[in-house]
Amino acid sequence: MIEQIQNINPKELKDLSQLQDLIVLFMNVVESQSKELKELRAENQELRNEVNRLKGEHGDLAPKTPKTNPTNTRSNKEKKKAKKKNNKRGPKNPKIKIDRIVKCEIDKSVLPADAKFQGYKEVIQQDIIIQRNNTLFKIPTYYSKKENRTYRGQLPEDYQGQFGGQLKSWLQLLHHYCDVTHGRLKALFDNIGILISTGTISNILLSNVEVMKSESRAILRSGIEQDKFAQSDGTKGWEAGQGKSTQIICGPSYTVYHTMASKSKGNIIWALQGKPGKSIPLRYDTLAVELLAGSKVPKKDQKLLSQLLKADQHYSLESFESLLAEQAAHLLEKQSHAKVVEILALAHYFGQAEFPILQNLLTDAGPEYIGIALGHGLCWLHEERHYKKMVPVLKVNQLALNEVRGKIWDFYGKLLDFKELSPAQQHQQKQKQKLEKEFEQIFTTMTDYKDLNNRLQKTFAKKEKLLRVLDFPDLPLHNNAAELAVRRKVRKRDISLHTMSSKGTEAQDAFMSVIETAAKLGVNALDYLYDRIIGRNQMPHLADLIKLNTL
Repeated sequence: MIEQIQNINPKELKDLSQLQDLIVLFMNVVESQSKELKELRAENQELRNEVNRLKGEHGDLAPKTPKTNPTNTRSNKEKKKAKKKNNKRGPKNPKIKIDRIVKCEIDKSVLPADAKFQGYKEVIQQDIIIQRNNTLFKIPTYYSKKENRTYRGQLPEDYQGQFGGQLKSWLQLLHHYCDVTHGRLKALFDNIGILISTGTISNILLSNVEVMKSESRAILRSGIEQDKFAQSDGTKGWEAGQGKSTQIICGPSYTVYHTMASKSKGNIIWALQGKPGKSIPLRYDTLAVELLAGSKVPKKDQKLLSQLLKADQHYSLESFESLLAEQAAHLLEKQSHAKVVEILALAHYFGQAEFPILQNLLTDAGPEYIGIALGHGLCWLHEERHYKKMVPVLKVNQLALNEVRGKIWDFYGKLLDFKELSPAQQHQQKQKQKLEKEFEQIFTTMTDYKDLNNRLQKTFAKKEKLLRVLDFPDLPLHNNAAELAVRRKVRKRDISLHTMSSKGTEAQDAFMSVIETAAKLGVNALDYLYDRIIGRNQMPHLADLIKLNTL
């Protein structure tokens, strides 16, 4: 932009339009330079902080960014809708489950002669009992000298060894749902008189992993089959000091966690199948050939792959890379290798029949989610956040940004109204065409603020994904459910940092999936864990409850 003003000669300006164009150009230069200066200041401060830390000193806190745009740009309709939603809570007493009833009688001798009974006034007190329940089993023992044999009584069927099923269930619940660390679990149990070591606590937390992994996969299967969409997001994780990526897949009635080596598209496709096997399943077929032909994978590499791979053949990631290592090792070193893997993973996903294929996926605009579901919707809140982050310094640009953000929130409110229409009204083409036209009017607007114009153009390019709700009204407009599920994982990472083994990672993912899903379904997670841990299996599977759920 600086190049555009280097050769300007004010004396050559002849009319008002030239002057106006020049002023607009200078205004955009000011905005561009202000933005760059702000970024350089932040980078400079980070470097100073790092230098101070290397000296053993403390780095300064980042300065707070002044709010140059304090105007709340949400529409009145949006505010009313949010307020109305918050007022639907209603009384809580009818929702409280009663475990026992105590009648508080009155001394009738104090009543006057004309007193008449008018019923009971109900007062509810909520309480909980957590106490030690150590049991000494006395097992009768008899010895027959004649038979040289000892006879002993039988322990109860629910006997779980030195530590009972309730204790094991509480450990899993406190650790995976309340984020209590091993050390604090030991301190808690010591305090109430349970003698247990941190090693034993670790062993208990790593038990029943295969059972919970099976439950988690069944939950994901039922969730994808039952719901018309899924939401997904990811976050960083750690395992024994190594960086990992946790992918969250959730819907109205379930939440599933899968931790993998990275957030690559291939790994996400693997997660959508419940992570079968030990690595990403791949397939080379006509779909793979078609996808490769439309990709940037070099043609000579595509030809070589067609010679190495058998048609309609399944591969694991290990067997595929082992084959390449033996016969075409140079392909493993190319940047296009990751693209080849994700294409073969996608071909397997759309060709397999073992797991339901996702119809609609709602995410942020991360490139790793493109093309992994039959339909893809984008989160409106993530998109609007780009506009919220813009901080113009000139008043005229601030006003232009406020106007655009106001229109966006008004349009968002209209999409919410559309979702509340009857199915017959939603399928009327006039309704859809009206909203599509308004979308185009908002995001093809041209202002004198260049950065705002660029942002509007980028949003307009996402029209199909942002308006997918017009064809699938059940699809949410935001990805908050997945972000809340991510927050659970982040809080656990903040407290415990990382797991120490792959089994620990699998245990954390599986138990968190079961517990979070139980919470969504209104199932007592402690009772469910106890039922599965002692092998009773009397409670209905969460996967079956998802199919019956009408949330």
